[in-house]
Amino acid sequence: MAWIVIQGAYVYLGMIWHGLAGESLAPGAIEAHGRQFLTLRWIQGAAWIATVAVFLAWLRRAHETAGALGDSAAGAVRWGPLGVFVLPGLTLVAALAQGLAAGLAVDGWRPLDLGGPMQLLLLAEVSEIAAAALAIFLVRRITARLGDRRRALT
Repeated sequence: MAWIVIQGAYVYLGMIWHGLAGESLAPGAIEAHGRQFLTLRWIQGAAWIATVAVFLAWLRRAHETAGALGDSAAGAVRWGPLGVFVLPGLTLVAALAQGLAAGLAVDGWRPLDLGGPMQLLLLAEVSEIAAAALAIFLVRRITARLGDRRRALT
């Protein structure tokens, strides 16, 4: 979703550029793109809520699995420095940048302002992509460790 938001911002910049160059845009094209972009941002917010819910359910299940496998398996659920510092840091940067971009926008319901809000929005989206990639890596690593421990016990 974050990559699609980046692409939407790029299209918006292209529309503004073409408009400033005197090229003809379809009537209402920029407004329509703004409405589509806002809808995309609402979908992205819903996807974040669903992702957090699924992640928390997975985390609870991983801890239950580690507990069922015995104390020696508890080490398999350790996140390491990537999960303890980097993942929350990237997520915090993304959340703060999203909020600041919306706060700096002329109209909070139209998150496509050029300048600072757009730059913060892009920073937030890149941070979200990095956090998602890191979370996928950590979840796969922990799941593999728990699976290895389960196979070793059987």
